[in-house]
Amino acid sequence: MAVPSSGALSMLGIRRELSTNNYNSSNSYSSLSLYAMSTGIVSTINTANISANRPNGSSPHAMSEFYSYNHDETSTLLSGTITVGVDNIYSSYFYGYSSLSFPNMGSASMNLVVNSYATITAMYYQNSNYLRIYFYGTPPTWNQLSINGQNQGSSSSFTTSGSQKYKFVYSNPFGTSSGATRSIVFS
Repeated sequence: MAVPSSGALSMLGIRRELSTNNYNSSNSYSSLSLYAMSTGIVSTINTANISANRPNGSSPHAMSEFYSYNHDETSTLLSGTITVGVDNIYSSYFYGYSSLSFPNMGSASMNLVVNSYATITAMYYQNSNYLRIYFYGTPPTWNQLSINGQNQGSSSSFTTSGSQKYKFVYSNPFGTSSGATRSIVFS
């Protein structure tokens, strides 16, 4: 279990994540050093985590650098950026990227090829509180989708309908500002 993404953190929990890959394990340790944990002395920092989810190794060290750190994170399947576009169709607003007939908005920093079988043709938030991802090809599996540092969950937390994956979300990970850039990481 990874380090929580918000709230109070404990040095013991961070040490447990670094040693057992489980922030909530029951292991105890005789000494705790934020310096040793942040610089890789306790255990090499896993750079498969996006930079926002791992310590930078530089002073001053802060426990907040460990938010969402997952010591056994797997490597990134895809990363890129989306320049947010906004579209309004029949009183419904869409925020994100789409190369579909409608909505058609925003842009992507690359072709967003997830694997040899699927290309992302749209990724957007709809004001009905759904995050939607459309694939050209078979939707792949992933352990974590991060949009601008916010974990949106694994592929199993999304519902699949044809070439679309969607899930109910409580907030818009893209924001409402047309032209804003958002990082996208599938791992």
